[in-house]
Amino acid sequence: MLSLAFADVLLKKSSIENTLMRETTSIADAISDLRSYGTKETQEISTLLIDYAVAVVEYDWPALANGRLSDHTQELKSQIYDRALLLEPSTRKQEILLAGILADIDAISDYRLNRLTATLAHPPVFVYVVLIGFFLTMACFGAYKPQKALVVLVSAYAAFVGFVLYLILSLSDPFQGTFSVEHSLLDVLIEKTSRH
Repeated sequence: MLSLAFADVLLKKSSIENTLMRETTSIADAISDLRSYGTKETQEISTLLIDYAVAVVEYDWPALANGRLSDHTQELKSQIYDRALLLEPSTRKQEILLAGILADIDAISDYRLNRLTATLAHPPVFVYVVLIGFFLTMACFGAYKPQKALVVLVSAYAAFVGFVLYLILSLSDPFQGTFSVEHSLLDVLIEKTSRH
């Protein structure tokens, strides 16, 4: 049961990291398509997308540690989408680019909500079952006369279970603590796109 709970939180953390990778890719794709579109309006939207990525790092990440999303980041996302909807393509290339831009912006919104959903998750139910089983097992050891080997065995078992439970509980809150999800992909994107 303990390994099942541990695998569950590792899988959830991996899922969040994959979501962040997809979100970063969608932002990069949208910026690239906006720059290829080639108008003053799309350059402004591209700049807003870079600002959005910065806001995710500076505002959303700290807010996610408290189970929230930043209003500032939401406002930027709304501005980006509203401005993209106002674009009027004049060539077939711009029509194709606009379809991709709108799809990427919609995906960015979905990934943002996925991050919020992940932060609202609780430790797996298995953890509570493991705790009850652990206490029952420890109570059974209380029926035996304390011997040095038994005390060492029980202490080692308790330390191991305690350490694994600590890891499970730390990993179950993906946006704070020692094992939190890093936003380094967004940092790289911001650095590379800000230079252009």
